[in-house]
Amino acid sequence: MWMAVACILIAYLIGSISSAYIISRLFGYPDILAERDGRISAATVFRKAGFFPFILVVVMDISLAVSAVTVARILTGSRDMMMLAGLAAVAGHNWSLFLRFRGGLGATAICGALGAVVYPQLVWGLGAAGLIFLLTLRPGISTIGGIITTSAALLIQSGFGFIALFPLALMGLMLGKRAQVLRSARVAVRSKIISRASG
Repeated sequence: MWMAVACILIAYLIGSISSAYIISRLFGYPDILAERDGRISAATVFRKAGFFPFILVVVMDISLAVSAVTVARILTGSRDMMMLAGLAAVAGHNWSLFLRFRGGLGATAICGALGAVVYPQLVWGLGAAGLIFLLTLRPGISTIGGIITTSAALLIQSGFGFIALFPLALMGLMLGKRAQVLRSARVAVRSKIISRASG
């Protein structure tokens, strides 16, 4: 029991390490904490700093999630604990303890968590995501399509169970963060309108 709690806590703390914040500060780019919607992510770094820092953030995000799952595997050897650690790492990425519970949407962390637990099925998901992106040029939709494809591949191979639901649970964390970001954006727009009207 205590080992399970320790694995989840360690994974959350590892996921809470914000590569987007670290890379942007190391390269001397604008403080991404100033983003009003609360999103501190690889996409934000791409908009603010460009392609190379963006790639560094993607690699670091994936590596952090893989590390969190690997710790659980070493400590417990349990695939269920590895999945729980993956969920905790993505939760940390989305709601970082070190950034007052702000963070990214979790797509890169999800990729790392899935890669560490169900790599063969993730390959199918990445292929589907790439195809969807080429057809739609919408990264959000392609990410969701890739996750659903990964879950479907697991369902076909392993049947209905926690392992098949794992990608969908990760997607739930991403959609929860996206809903929070949209609410924050609406509040920011409303505040701006009220400010202009009162001015």
